[in-house]
Amino acid sequence: MALHPGSTRAPRAASHWCVIAALGAGLLAACSPAESACAGPAATIPSSAHPGQTIKVPLENLISDCYDQGEGLANPVADTVTVTLFDGATQETVATATAPVDADARAVVKLTVPTDASGSLVIVYDGVTMGAVTIVPAE
Repeated sequence: MALHPGSTRAPRAASHWCVIAALGAGLLAACSPAESACAGPAATIPSSAHPGQTIKVPLENLISDCYDQGEGLANPVADTVTVTLFDGATQETVATATAPVDADARAVVKLTVPTDASGSLVIVYDGVTMGAVTIVPAE
């Protein structure tokens, strides 16, 4: 958007003009800033697990681009993703698993909790802590 001669006002980004006027119906709809933001990767983490148990960690929003202006589905980040399970106390890696990413940018990673695990284990994807699972003794 160009400035008018004599104007000192900076042009606004197109995303700030998210107002649609339906002139015939006299309607006015505005979108919030949150509607134009891309969601980051998200995971569903079980709250607890037993030593030796395999847990499923569904991941979504595994996208490489931010298509927030109606361009359609963004490209998945990769063909596969790797998730790491760390000991919450020692920060040592206790398990790593890889899973394929589907066309909807989702994956389900299966991690096996070590048989000697205790305390809390932290689940990390791409350097980001996705959550923690508390290890409870098997019944």
